[in-house]
Formats: sequence, structure tokens, C-alpha cells
Amino acid sequence: MVKSGRPELAKLTGRRGQGRGPTASGRKAKGMNDQPALTPEEAFELLALLVTSARGLVGEPREYGPRRFLRAVLKLAGFMLPRVDEEARLFLRELHERIERLLASRESDEQLGMALDVCCEMVAKELVRQALHQDRHEE
Repeated sequence: MVKSGRPELAKLTGRRGQGRGPTASGRKAKGMNDQPALTPEEAFELLALLVTSARGLVGEPREYGPRRFLRAVLKLAGFMLPRVDEEARLFLRELHERIERLLASRESDEQLGMALDVCCEMVAKELVRQALHQDRHEE
């Protein structure tokens, strides 16, 4: 197991103190148990993807940026799947399918922007669903 003296990595992997801490809102993430959001290996894999993607963008056409981010989203969603509740899994699968279609297409900037707006709306709705579910369980 990789140990890090860096608090940022400890927060990402959940490797601090006693189990997984609360979210930024002060609550434990819905659908998550006491396991970390990412294992250290998954965190490093995602970190490597993001850093190498950033490097790859230097000198590449501007339109590659959103596609590289979407590949990182797919990687993160894959890591999340075994750790979330069934409703969140359905959301992640739908998001994954939508992003796969986007990556396979050659849309204009305007079309890509509209498709990403739909993805943002999907994520927002899932966050609201989780917050409402969490609130009901806290009462």
C-alpha cells in the first residue's frame, strides 16, 4: 500500500485517521460505505491520466481538451461503480454510455457543448437525488 505524507492524497484516497470522513457539506457521501472513494492505486491511475492528458494538450488542437476530460470521467465512473448504490450505478452507466457516444462522434463545438450541458444536468439531478435521500435518512 502506498503511504503519502501529502494531505491532498490522503483526502482523495480516504487514508486518514479513522475511516472515511464527511463530504464538503459535512455529510458522508450517499451510497458510500466506509471504504475510501478511491484506492491509492486508482487515485494514482487517475492522476497519471490527468497529468499526461494535460501534457498531451500542449500543441494539440483545442478540441481535444474536452475529450481528454471525458476519458477521465469514464475512468472515475468505472472506479465508482462498485462503491455506490444501485440508483447511482444506473446513473453512472447512463452517463458512461452517453460519453462513449460523444467520444465516438465528431460533433461541432456547439453540438459538443449542448451534449455536455445534458451531461451536466444529469450530474446535477443525481447530486440532488443523493442529497434528498441523505436528508430523509438523517431525519
